[in-house]
Amino acid sequence: MVYEPPPVTPDALRAMLTEEWTTIPLRIPGGWEVRSNGLIARLLPSGECEVSDSEDLIWLAKSPPPNDKPYETDPTSPWRELQVDLGCYGAKGEDAMIGTPGWDGCYRLVLLEPDWDHQTASWTGKDIYEAIAMLQRWLHTLSWTGALTPDLVTTD
Repeated sequence: MVYEPPPVTPDALRAMLTEEWTTIPLRIPGGWEVRSNGLIARLLPSGECEVSDSEDLIWLAKSPPPNDKPYETDPTSPWRELQVDLGCYGAKGEDAMIGTPGWDGCYRLVLLEPDWDHQTASWTGKDIYEAIAMLQRWLHTLSWTGALTPDLVTTD
C-alpha cells in the first residue's frame, strides 16, 4: 500500500500563512530534488488565501541513481529520469482572483519522462488544495511504485 499524505484543507493552509508571501509547506519524499519553488501564498485580511498565479509554481526532479550512475532508460526502472511540474494557467487579474468563481483558469500538473518533449501524464483542476494534494500523491506514488495509476491523471 502506498502512503497517502493527509489532505490539504483551507483551514490547514490558513493556519500556515501570514499576511507576508511565504512558500506553502509540502510533504516531498526523499529522492526528489526541488529545482524551482514559486508555490507561495499569503493570508488576506478577509481570511482568504491568495496563491501565486505563476505558470512556474514548482518543478521537481527525481534524484539520479546512487554512486554516480546514469539514469536508466527502461520505463519500468525506478531509476529513470522523471520530472514533475505544477503551474497555474488561465485568466488573471483583479476581477478574477485565483480560485474565486470569476476565475476561469486551472492548475496543471505534468509528469515529464525525461523532459517537456516527453509528457507522459497530466492532471488538471481548479482547486489549489486539490492541486497540492495531487502533487504530493504523485510524488509519493512515483517514489513507491514508479508509476501513476489512472485515478491520479486526467485526460486533456
